[in-house]
Parts: sequence; structure tokens; C-alpha cells
Amino acid sequence: MIRVMTMLYRYLVILCTVVTIGCSLDTNLPVSQDAEKSRGAWRTEVTFPAHQDLAILLPRDPDIRLTADSPGSNGETLLSREWLDIIGQQFMLTAVGDAFMEENWYEDWHIVSIRLAPCSPLTNTPGVEAERWCWPEVRVVWQPTQFDIPVRGIHRSAYSDDRAVHVLYHVLPNDSSMQSSSFIEEVKSGNRDNYVEFSRLRDRAIENLLTVAYEIRRMDGQNYVGINYREELLGDDDTSQGFLRLMQTRLSSLLQDDAVHTVTAFSLPEGRQPAGVDLWTFLAFEQVEGDLQIKTLEILDPVTGDRLAALGTNETISAANHDPGWFSNNIDESTEEKLSLQILQTEGQRRNMSSRINNPKETLVANTSCATCHSFNREIFNLHSLSYLEDDEITVSPRVVADVEHELEWIERWRNREFESRD
Repeated sequence: MIRVMTMLYRYLVILCTVVTIGCSLDTNLPVSQDAEKSRGAWRTEVTFPAHQDLAILLPRDPDIRLTADSPGSNGETLLSREWLDIIGQQFMLTAVGDAFMEENWYEDWHIVSIRLAPCSPLTNTPGVEAERWCWPEVRVVWQPTQFDIPVRGIHRSAYSDDRAVHVLYHVLPNDSSMQSSSFIEEVKSGNRDNYVEFSRLRDRAIENLLTVAYEIRRMDGQNYVGINYREELLGDDDTSQGFLRLMQTRLSSLLQDDAVHTVTAFSLPEGRQPAGVDLWTFLAFEQVEGDLQIKTLEILDPVTGDRLAALGTNETISAANHDPGWFSNNIDESTEEKLSLQILQTEGQRRNMSSRINNPKETLVANTSCATCHSFNREIFNLHSLSYLEDDEITVSPRVVADVEHELEWIERWRNREFESRD
């Protein structure tokens, strides 16, 4: 079983085994790869979606993995060498140095998890508007793993270096991708005048995402409740390989480079000793015409959406003390007070901040720092979120648990048409 990071997670898994969550679909309906189902068609006794539909966790197995050079549905590699090189070059300018590029080869990188988010907020503040003005996305977590190697004098059957890359894709229906992209950018910029048309396009994209999520299921009647390694990948070779083929073809059809909106990465410097080195650097990029461009890191007020602070292009922390640069730009007392509620600065704040930072109804990604969001696992030197720390089992962070529960609840409300136009 996966190592569970918090008692909350244990409680949720137990709860979810006895409570049916989510919507369901008519398994007698023919499924077309080119057409999405309407909400009225998702009805049957099969619980869908469930936790494992929205959080796909892949065990480390040299025979069951999708590597960076694996071709997707369009024939292109799933993660280009050029993008990894761009990320590595930016890490060269930080405390990480050349570790990102020298400790791992391109062939080491593989998918360790995938999140299907039915409606990711496009607003900068949590609340009702964030649940209406949102868009479905796919988040792919990449990590380098080597098999049967010695680390610190100990043989490791599978060892994942303390770094990861998260690639975030908007779900863009083929026949309306340009129009959808235009709406997304308008909403992000604050223009929210046409909810009727926006919601029409958004709902089609959600139906597209859910259709793909159902089509890759291979275990008829299997219970997918609870965040764990994907059921199909724990079965026989035919089942696991069949599931990988569906991921490589059907699911990867959603993973087009021009649909990428954000790429984030973090890494330990050289040494492969997380607790000993005690230093990590976070970066963020945006995709512009097929290339990655480094972004300035910033934190936005969860109440007003205004910018509280900007850090620069990297955030470097230790387990006990986070980047002091957030507070070094002569900010006023009021701003400093607001910022101190959003950034974990010392180990002593961890318990008090956890419930707020890990609650998607109170804190969006834009309202905190990358490092803070990754800092609520049981071990203070484990900054992973749906990836692996060395040779441990996969880490499921408290924020992931809360996000998946929130999304399952949101889908049920969406099916009940709670987000219909009020214009």
C-alpha cells in the first residue's frame, strides 16, 4: 500500500469505501472517440468517476512505464528532450547547478502519476466564482528513476531522484480549440462577460475529459474508490500493458504541446541525500509557441486577487526555513501580514497553516508558493506531490487528497446543473 501522509487521508479512504461518490454512466451506450457524452448519458450502477479516475498512480516497474521518449497519439515524444534541457539550463543558474542534467539521463524520465482535474479555477481567488469560471486540465508528473543501482552504498531495486517536472495541459476540444483558448485567456485577464458561451465550451471540454477517463478503464465492475496505484497496473501483464497502450494513445490525445499552459519543476542539488543536503529549488515556466519561457514567481491575495509579492524566477528553501526573498522587497506591514498567512516560513507554522493551505476552498495555487504547497507531508524533507522520494512508495500529499475529494463533489454538483448560467 501507498505510504499515507496524513490521518486525513486514512479517514477519507475508509469513508469512501462505504459512500458512493461521483456520477455514473450508461455502459450500454456506444462510445465514440470523437464525440463527448452529454451529462444526461452518464447513468448506470457503475461508480464513475472515482478517485483512481482523477488520480492515476503508476508503480515503479521497468516493464510498466511510459518514458519521455514514448510516442503519443500524434507520434511526437510525450516529453521532449528540448524541454528538459531548457529546464536543466535554468537550474544551472540556481543552487541546483548541473545536478538536474548530470545525475539523470533523458531515458530515466517517466510518468509517475497523472491528474485529471475536471475544472481547474481560472480566477485568482477561491470561492463561488472559481467554481464557475474554471476549465478542465490534465497534469502529468514526470520523474527520473533508475533500477538496480547502488545509492550511498545500498542496493536499490528502484531509486527515484529527488526532483520532478509537472506539465499542465488545458483540455481543448479539436473543433473549438482556438475559441476555447481565447475564452480561457480572456477569463484569466478578468473579462467574464459571456458565461453562457464560456460554460458551453467548458462543459464540452469536461465531457471530453470524462469520456477519455472512462474509456481507459479496463477492469469491469472494479472499484476505483480510494487513491492508490491504478487497478489495471496491479493486474496481469495483458491487463497492465493494455492499460499502458490506452494511456499512450487515448489519454495522450489530450497531451498536445500547444495545450500546455504551465510547467513547474523542483530539484535537490547534487548528492542524493535529501535530509543531508536540505536544499531544494522550484521553477515555473509557461509555454509560448512551443518553447518554454521562465516565469516570475508571485503570490496573489486570496481575497482580492491582487499581487502580494514577487520573488524572481526561482524559489530555494530548506526544510525548516523557506525562501526569505518573499519578504525582502520593502513590503508594507499590511502586505507582510497577509503574506505571512500564505507562506510557510518556519517549521513551527506547519500545523497551523495546513488546514488552510490544503483546502482548495480557501487557497488556490496562485495564493501560495510552490514550496509551501509541497511542504505538508509527514517527513519535512519530503516535498513530493504524487511522486517518489528515493526508494519509498509514492507520496500522496494532503493537498492532492483534498483536491480529488473537492473535484468529485464538484462533478456531482455539475451533473445537477448547479453551475448553469445566471446571466
